[in-house]
Amino acid sequence: MTAEKSAEVRRARTELVATLNAIEDRLNVPKRVLRQVQRTRAEKPAVFYSAVAGAVGALGAVGWLAVRVLGRR
Repeated sequence: MTAEKSAEVRRARTELVATLNAIEDRLNVPKRVLRQVQRTRAEKPAVFYSAVAGAVGALGAVGWLAVRVLGRR
C-alpha cells in the first residue's frame, strides 16, 4: 500500500469514528440527560438543588399518599 493510500485510509477511519460517535451521542438519551444534569449542576447549582428538592418532595408526597390509601383498606 502506498503512503497516499495509507493516509487516505487513516482519514476515512477518523471520519467514520467521528460519525459513529456523533450517532451514538444523538441516540444515547440517558448519556445526554446525564451530561445535561452534570452541566446544570456545575453552571447553575441553585437550579439543580431546587430540582432535587422538588423531586424528593414529590416522591415523599406520593409515598405518603400511598401509605394513607393502603392504610384505609
